[in-house]
Amino acid sequence: MSRSNLKMKVIHCLEKHPKTRNSDMLLTRAVWHEFHNSKGFMHNGRMAHYDDDLMDLPREDEVSRIRRKVTENGEYLPTDPEVYKQRKINEINWREDMSPSNPARG
Repeated sequence: MSRSNLKMKVIHCLEKHPKTRNSDMLLTRAVWHEFHNSKGFMHNGRMAHYDDDLMDLPREDEVSRIRRKVTENGEYLPTDPEVYKQRKINEINWREDMSPSNPARG
């Protein structure tokens, strides 16, 4: 699957299902359900996937990476203020950890 094709799927789900803006796991499941439903089956009232089929589905880290790029542009931001706050804190911590002036990097 091309990266641009997956990006369009992610954007579609972020737009259609606002709760997916708060959880990469929910977003990944929404992409699977919306665009790869043929790969799933119902088990005890829930969508399930065979292990072999998982190889053909987009991985959560791929979906998450695309979601981060989209939200960097100020689009489809989290609807939950706590999630927004946590993601901002994580970004600040990451920047501090990666700073050349951080003695722990030495």
